[in-house]
Amino acid sequence: MITKTSAAQPAQEELPTTSLFDYLDRPAGEALGTAVYEVAKMANEPVKSRILDLQSYKGRVMVYRHSFLKAVFSEPILKKIIDEDVIKYNKKKTQKADTVKQSNIPF
Repeated sequence: MITKTSAAQPAQEELPTTSLFDYLDRPAGEALGTAVYEVAKMANEPVKSRILDLQSYKGRVMVYRHSFLKAVFSEPILKKIIDEDVIKYNKKKTQKADTVKQSNIPF
């Protein structure tokens, strides 16, 4: 269960944070990222961001406490969004693989 944080709890800024990408071990879709962010705001969960400048991604990513993400992904209310996100990710992955296969045809 996700509970609201309060000022009486220990300083959460000192706790390790992780991005959705690192937690899921894959990119999170827009709907899933928005849902997690909204749950964090409703629960008064501190949300930080990091700027990435990688070859594969440039931009800001949100980071959350690992224990918060664990609680969020155990909530059945987000199951539909999570399932849809996994389907979209797998579809994109398959399309990308098909494109690579087609581009290697020697004619």
